Amino acid sequence: MSKNRNLADLLDSTGDIKSDALDNVPPSDVVNDTTPQLGGNLDTNGNDVNFSDGDKAVFGASNDLQIYHDGSNSIVNDSGTGSLLLQGNNLYLQNAAGTEYYVVCLPNEGVNLRYDNAVKLTTTSSGVDVTGNVYLINGQLDLSTNYRVRWGGTNDYSIMSDAANYIQFNTAGSERMRIKADGDVVIGTTFTSSSEKLKVYSTGDACYFQCASGGEEAVNVHRSSAQGTFVNFVNNNGSSCGNIHNANGVNNVTYSTSSDYRLKENVVDMTGAIDRVKALQPKRFSWIGEDLDSANTDGFLAHEVSTIIPEAVTGTKDAVEVWEEWEELPEGVSVGDNKTDEDGNTIPVYQGIDYAKLTPLLTGALQEAITKIETLETTVADLTTRLEALENA
Repeated sequence: MSKNRNLADLLDSTGDIKSDALDNVPPSDVVNDTTPQLGGNLDTNGNDVNFSDGDKAVFGASNDLQIYHDGSNSIVNDSGTGSLLLQGNNLYLQNAAGTEYYVVCLPNEGVNLRYDNAVKLTTTSSGVDVTGNVYLINGQLDLSTNYRVRWGGTNDYSIMSDAANYIQFNTAGSERMRIKADGDVVIGTTFTSSSEKLKVYSTGDACYFQCASGGEEAVNVHRSSAQGTFVNFVNNNGSSCGNIHNANGVNNVTYSTSSDYRLKENVVDMTGAIDRVKALQPKRFSWIGEDLDSANTDGFLAHEVSTIIPEAVTGTKDAVEVWEEWEELPEGVSVGDNKTDEDGNTIPVYQGIDYAKLTPLLTGALQEAITKIETLETTVADLTTRLEALENA
């Protein structure tokens, strides 16, 4: 139907618009009209605007924003000037049924991502909070210098790296271990000399090695060269006081303790060695735990040797473990109190003997005995000569 009207149909003889001028005005042909236009707002009167698959709602002078369904997917395509902005005080991304949230965005409260409607990641004023596990697959986690991974919301339990190129491990608010850029590892301290690859410092027991399998070594020390020192013992002055050494490159080691004359003073010859050896009380015994019915070992009781060769004995007779100043004391316990095991029994601190330190005394006693033997031999020889002279007279 044509949209054209004669002017005579609209005006009366005086030139005014007829009251029925717009009656029976035919509607526009929006199907065949390729350039329909609106003269005002379009009210759907409660009806839908239907788009077939592939038909688009297009916005912008250059078709910048398009909304459509391609038959398989619903698409919002923004390819024009500027950004695609979704604006709202509260933004929610839900499933089709409106029963679950995928993303929730609230002003001044951050954003949270959900799985099965449960919050898993939330942005906060200081970063992000994660609920559940974080798995890193085929990638890496990069942290800037001086940032750390921590537990409990404080730096008390954390791992960090700083500008000095080391990784630092902290527990209970204190540094416990450090791995330096050159691979050196220090535990209980922050210092290591250039020759030390591992340094352990402790005010109590420093190291404890235990092998779960009875057929394996608890500690295995290997040298890259055949000869040299395997283990060096250093005192608090930093001076060597002994070592375990391989001097000739064959299958044996030397246990060496410092004995240089430059380390000694008040040097005198030993006397009375025989009397001290006679005071020793050698025993035969078996060890508790061997479950034997008779003695099978030769040795001494440490406390009996301590009065004769005190430098050969460590510990004190009947000593037990006590609480020290540097230890964290349980409630109601004071420094010097006896420690007890789970059964309430005191914990023994056993004495020991360095049998090598008996060698000088035994050598001294043997030399004194040799002197006596030689004197006796001289006396016997003299008496024999005199007796022979009398018999031949």
